[in-house]
Amino acid sequence: MARFFKNDPNYFPEIPNIVEEIEESSPWRVWDETEELITDTNGNVIVYKAKEEEEWFRCFIDGTYRIARTATYNGVPIYIASITAVMTERTKEKVLREVGLNKHLTVILFPFDAFSERFKNTWGDKIQEFKQYLKSEYNAISDCRLRSDSLDVLQKSGKNIWIYSDITYLGLRYEEVPRKRYDITEQNLFDEGKIYSRVRARVRVLMSVLEAANLKYYRENIERKKYKNHSESWVLVDGTVNNYWKFFCRKTNQSESYPLFNKVVGFIKTIRRTPAWMDIAQIHKLKEREFIVTIGTKNDEDPVVKHEMDEDKLEGENQWGFIYLRFRTPIYFPHGILSSRGIVKLQFRITEEYSEINVRDRILKIQNKAHKVASLAIKERFPLPTDKSRIWKEAVAIEETEKIAKSRLLSEEWLKNKGWTL
Repeated sequence: MARFFKNDPNYFPEIPNIVEEIEESSPWRVWDETEELITDTNGNVIVYKAKEEEEWFRCFIDGTYRIARTATYNGVPIYIASITAVMTERTKEKVLREVGLNKHLTVILFPFDAFSERFKNTWGDKIQEFKQYLKSEYNAISDCRLRSDSLDVLQKSGKNIWIYSDITYLGLRYEEVPRKRYDITEQNLFDEGKIYSRVRARVRVLMSVLEAANLKYYRENIERKKYKNHSESWVLVDGTVNNYWKFFCRKTNQSESYPLFNKVVGFIKTIRRTPAWMDIAQIHKLKEREFIVTIGTKNDEDPVVKHEMDEDKLEGENQWGFIYLRFRTPIYFPHGILSSRGIVKLQFRITEEYSEINVRDRILKIQNKAHKVASLAIKERFPLPTDKSRIWKEAVAIEETEKIAKSRLLSEEWLKNKGWTL
């Protein structure tokens, strides 16, 4: 395979550090004034206790990635990312098996258009030719193609899919809208911190696209075609339940797809948002199985990634329920000590319940669904995960799903050396 940048004096391959998806270390960062606590008639926070039921989570989805700064072209870094998402299903024998799409994304990320604007009559044309090279040599597609019906695009592609991503713009609509939203400009083109922030946000969004496509595949190609009763199973997603239903279909009215999330729960280990005007000690002092319920409109996504996701206005409103749950209690903690260890946040959709006109009935329906979600989550406490750093906040089914996803990532050596062969 011919090297596109061979003998180009402006291209400098690197042997970079590898950046993997990591857990953030600073919880309780944002006081959310839109998140409403469910209280009793006296205004006191209600503490519930989960009771195990017969039903289990049946499906689990987790995505992961590796990012490498593989080269620089005329002082602007070129990044390459390896992205996977895996879906597993729990059988009647309580064994996990993979049932997902089994797709891998290799993504080249660069501010193509911003670079071309800055170097119009010199190297700008060369970098646009680089996109054509990726198309011809690797059958690469634009990440914008995943903005419409991502599942359809992924199913028509091979197992390993190459993508070129222009991080000049926010979001994945820059090939569709006439008025483009520049985020990388001539003024910040050489700001390496800004470039990396955009790269990481775009990679996280593409990972969410892959997760969403797996969920749609499960609902449409497995449940509705394989199981005779056509009933939807409960699905546990690692992290927040993003606004990624926009990737489900080409239709403008995404609200038609919202019910697909009625039995989807986000398992949030790094809590970024908590209700305003609430003493955080009320969460920290929860005992095992105890939980608090809130109602909100925002999720716990990283602010930079959330900014990247908001490139399109969604039609139809969504309401979220949140559960602060003592998932596990560290066995070495003295009785009564306050700690965030073992506290997780669960996110679930309550739009139908919230639409109830009678306030009393509305709260009762939300409480009933919260009890169901908490009872499902608490059954994932045992066995303990093998990763000691996440032993108090990780569900084993999610951990095992993540292991499969990580095994599909391109190796660190491949990523480190790919810059020498582009």
